[in-house]
Amino acid sequence: MLILVILLSIIVLISLYNFTGIGYSESDDYTVIKESEFLKGGEPFEYVNSNSKAILFIHGFPGSPKMYYLVKELAIADGYDVFCPTLPGFATNHENMIISNFSMWFKYLKDYYKSKRSNYERFYIVGNSLGGALTLKLAEEFSNTSIAPTGIATVAAPVFIDKLASKFTRVISLFTSYIPPKRLEVDKSKDQDGETEWVGYRGLFPKQIYSLLQGFKGVKKDLDKITVPCYFCHAREDKTVSFKNLGYITDHVSSNNVLVRILRMNGWRHTNHSLFIYKSYYKQVWQDINFFFSS
Repeated sequence: MLILVILLSIIVLISLYNFTGIGYSESDDYTVIKESEFLKGGEPFEYVNSNSKAILFIHGFPGSPKMYYLVKELAIADGYDVFCPTLPGFATNHENMIISNFSMWFKYLKDYYKSKRSNYERFYIVGNSLGGALTLKLAEEFSNTSIAPTGIATVAAPVFIDKLASKFTRVISLFTSYIPPKRLEVDKSKDQDGETEWVGYRGLFPKQIYSLLQGFKGVKKDLDKITVPCYFCHAREDKTVSFKNLGYITDHVSSNNVLVRILRMNGWRHTNHSLFIYKSYYKQVWQDINFFFSS
């Protein structure tokens, strides 16, 4: 009986430790990475040509601006100045990643956005996955201010993760900061629609995943602060971020100008998640977003 009580107590303590965030805190101090440290393809990108409109692309976790290398050319052709920063800790090395967190990524992005926004009459934000969640958070922060984004677009944005394993990442992080992937190298001969062109880290970072979970709680809670025009897109077959996020986000923003797109992507072995790197979809998604922004 005593053993059972001890086991139940341990389970309760682990659950409280993971699910409530008791005692959890993180610093938003960040360091700007030197250009020489970035992985090839993971470098930040800026294109400035004195246009009156600009677009900020925000990459996902644990990726890099490489996910926008196809679509940024379309944006430039459509008359946008383009900004694709690399979030602190990303696309460099594991040592930089394991000391980063959600608060740090957002603080960097917030400062970056403020440094660019006032230079343009119209300024748009586009984010995929984590980039989508950070796009929502920027819109929450700056809606109804003098530097509000003109419009936002998110693709497969999460405000919650419903995979049970992710709930225990705080405990897992006590034992390891990184879990390597099963295969270190990617076989590009088995390319799925451009997916192997993705640049970033492979494997899992438990502490950073837990930080995501904590950050998403705040984004989810403040969705009603968003009043700017919103374009939301998600593939129903997304294997990375639950499709349920789309409905929740749509139902809780306060914007009276919302366009929702649901993609069907049957037949692909890839995750149906990073839509801007898929050669068969990136043009379609961009044209839809650009039409919404232009209208």
